[in-house]
Parts: sequence; C-alpha cells; structure tokens
Amino acid sequence: MVSFLRLSLARQFLLLSLLILISGMLIIGLWVSRQIELGVTDRTAGVTALYVDSLISPHLQSLAYSEELLPADVVNLNRLLLETPLGQRIVAFKVWASDGRVLFSTNPELIGRQFELKPDLANAFLGQVSTEISDLTESENELERQQWSHLIETYAPVRAERTGEILAVSEFYQTPDELEQVISAARLRSWLVVSGATAVMYLLLAGLVGRASVTIQTQRGKLQEQVRQLSDLLAQNRRLHERIRRAASRTAASNERLLSRISTDLHDGPAQDLGLALLRIESLAEGCSRCPVPTSKGLTV
Repeated sequence: MVSFLRLSLARQFLLLSLLILISGMLIIGLWVSRQIELGVTDRTAGVTALYVDSLISPHLQSLAYSEELLPADVVNLNRLLLETPLGQRIVAFKVWASDGRVLFSTNPELIGRQFELKPDLANAFLGQVSTEISDLTESENELERQQWSHLIETYAPVRAERTGEILAVSEFYQTPDELEQVISAARLRSWLVVSGATAVMYLLLAGLVGRASVTIQTQRGKLQEQVRQLSDLLAQNRRLHERIRRAASRTAASNERLLSRISTDLHDGPAQDLGLALLRIESLAEGCSRCPVPTSKGLTV
C-alpha cells in the first residue's frame, strides 16, 4: 500500500484502471462464454429434437389411446436406435409418461419404474424443449454414468399427430465431444475479441493519461519556476526592506546628532552673545534715560 501511494497519480490511475478493465474483461468473458455455451447447446439440442421427433413420434402415437407402448412400437424403437444413424448420435434414450413412469428406455431395467418429475421434465410436458449438460448424478442415470462423466441431456415433448396433445416426453443423451469443440472454438474467439477490445481500451486510456500527465508535469514545472521566482522576489523585497529600515534608522540617528550639535552650538555661541548684548543694551538704555534730549531750537530739556 505504501509503495502504491509513492507512485505518481498517473501510474496509480493506470494501475487501478488495468485492474478494473481486467475484472470487467473476466466478467464479460465468462458471461459471453456462458451465453455461447447455452446458445450452441440449445440450438444443437433443438435441431436434434426435431430430427428425433420426426423418427420417434410415429412409433409413439399408440399412447393416445393406451397407457403403455405396443410391442410393435417397442420393436420399432429398438430397431431405430440400433440400426439407423440415429443410434450413432444418441447414446441413451427414454420415453416418459406424465406420472414419471419410464415407458421405454435403452436400459431395459428402467422400463416401468417411476421417478420424481424433474423441473426440465415437467417443463417438457408443458411443451418446452429443454437441454443441459448433465453430470449424470440422478438415479435414472446409473447405466450412463458407468461409461461417461457427463452427457448432453435433452427433453422434447411428443405430440399426437391429429390433436397436437402431448402424449409423452422423449429424453435422449448425446456425447458432448463435438459440441464441446464448437463451444471451445466459440469461446476462444469471444475471449480474443474481449481481450483485444480491453487491450485497445487500455492502450487508448494509457495514451490519454500519458499525454495528460506530460501536460500536468509541464505545467507543474512552470508553476514551480514561477513560485521560485516569486520566492526570490519576496526574499529580495525582504532584503530591500531591511536595508531601508536600517537606512532610516541611521538617518534618524544622524538627524538627532545634527540637531543636538546645532543645539549645543547655539547654546554655547550665539545664545550667550545675544544674552550679553541684551544686558549691554539695558545698561545703555538706563544711561541714556538720564541724558538731556535736544529740541529743534537747540535747547535742551
């Protein structure tokens, strides 16, 4: 954490944005991969369900008036699953009644047994085709899990040809090898696209942040230079102010000394002479007051 805080803001932003973009890439990539898997699986299962229904449905029409398959229908189903290309694509097959009974199965031990209706099976009786990659953990899959670890499991409704009523549900299993190759190729392309888009976004973001960082560094350098110049001017102003203060102090002291010297000179020189002159003028005035004053006729008073 400390080392991260020591990084520049641009590097912190790039590191955090990289983590965010990688997280987003993983989330989007996983979601896209899941959607691709579901889409490819549903499309493949839907096409296969139509193909299976076109071959199997004619041999299940007896369920419109019977709760069990006719022996001839069982023979025909076995022949289809063993002697036609359908058996090469389907590794296991079941026909379900609405109460959870197995009406037909490639595993004869399951015929007649009743199981709890799973959600996908129940939805198939409502007319929906559902598919998933099963891990074969259900009790009905005891034979399949002896040979495979997982299979593509598909439920498809079987309808009456005349009324369209759902007579039963066919369940068939396919090996996922071919489908997994298609899904893997699609996943690889999606990951390449997502990672490429993420890399382009990060490079564009890095370029934008890099340019912004250079601009900020340049402006910061100019600002620091201006601050340095301002600091120098302030220091110079302080020095000039100190010099002016000292000069003013010296001028005031010099003026005080000059005034003191002038005061001393005035006290010791002209002031004493002026006082002596005033004393003499007073004595002369007293003497002159006793002298006769001449008149215009030459007489004295």
